[in-house]
Amino acid sequence: MSGLAARLGRLLSGRPAPLKLHVVGVIRSRATATPRTRLGPRPAPAESVFDLAVEEAWLDDGRRRSAQAIDEAVFAGDLALAERFSEGQRVHIVCTTATGRLIESMEPAEP
Repeated sequence: MSGLAARLGRLLSGRPAPLKLHVVGVIRSRATATPRTRLGPRPAPAESVFDLAVEEAWLDDGRRRSAQAIDEAVFAGDLALAERFSEGQRVHIVCTTATGRLIESMEPAEP
């Protein structure tokens, strides 16, 4: 099921969309990695991994999260992100869930 179809299904079912975590911070390090998988003989696709010095965090509903409460602020996403962003850059990351570390979107943050 496509992302749009899933969102439309949730909207029509009356269930609220899951909250997403937003973080703003400075990239301490970046790398590429291939996660381990147990889903078969083929390896998982490579991904970008960012270690972030979190300055602020909040959920979609506006509730603030303590930056210190985000232990091990390591976020993973599409491989192309490693080429777009570098160490020392301030970014705004939106995660796919309120507790996850999978990057849905990542953009430069205002200074």
